[in-house]
Amino acid sequence: MLVAALCDVEGNLPALDAVLAELGRIQPDVILFGGDLYCGAQPVEVIDRARSLPNARFILGNVDRLDDPHVAFQVAQLRPDQRDFVATFPEHVVLDGVRYSHGSPRSVDEIVTMVTPDDVLREMLDGIEERVVVIGHSHTQFDRRVGDHRIVNAGSVGAAWERETGAYWALIDGDDVELRRTAYDVDAAIQALHADDPQREMREGWIRGPHDPRAVAERIEASVER
Repeated sequence: MLVAALCDVEGNLPALDAVLAELGRIQPDVILFGGDLYCGAQPVEVIDRARSLPNARFILGNVDRLDDPHVAFQVAQLRPDQRDFVATFPEHVVLDGVRYSHGSPRSVDEIVTMVTPDDVLREMLDGIEERVVVIGHSHTQFDRRVGDHRIVNAGSVGAAWERETGAYWALIDGDDVELRRTAYDVDAAIQALHADDPQREMREGWIRGPHDPRAVAERIEASVER
C-alpha cells in the first residue's frame, strides 16, 4: 500500500495544493493527513480540499483540538460541519502494518526530534507492535532506527523548519520510505495570512525561514521534560 503522509499542513493552502498536484501523478492508495491540518491562514479552504479527496485519512494533531486556545482564531472561522468533522479524528491509525501518529508513537502531544535520545525513544516505543512509525509535530524530517523500530518524521507541508522553503512530506510503502520536498508559492502563503491573526508574525517566520533543523531540535529538547 502506497501512503502519502502529509503532516502539519497548518492551514497553508498553496503548499497543500502543490503537494496534491504532485500526488495526482503518483496516485497513492491513501493520503494520510498526520495532524495539525487547519491551524493557519486558510482553515476553511484546507479542510474542504483535504476532505474532498476520496482516499484521504486523518489523525488528530495537538492543535486540531477545537478547544485549544492557540487556534481559537481559526476555529471561529470553521463551519459547524467542519467542526464536527475535525472532532472525529482518531489519535492514530495503522495502515499496512505502519503506525501513524502526530506526536510520539504513544501521544498526540509528546514531541520527538532528530536528537531525542535513543533511550527515550525506546521507552516511547515500548509495547508498540508496528516496526515502522510515522510522525509529524516537530516540523523537520528525519529517519531514525532504534532497535527493531524505525521512526520517521514526514516533515511539515505548511510550516517546515528546514533550511530550504517548501512543503515536506513522505511516501511510505511498507518498509520503503521516501522523504520528499515540493516547491510552492511561499509569498502567496504569507499573503494569505490574516492581519488579525494574533499569531501572524510567528506563522510568517515559520513559513519563510530559513531554519536550522538541528538547532531547532536542540532547542525543543532543551525545553521539554523527558
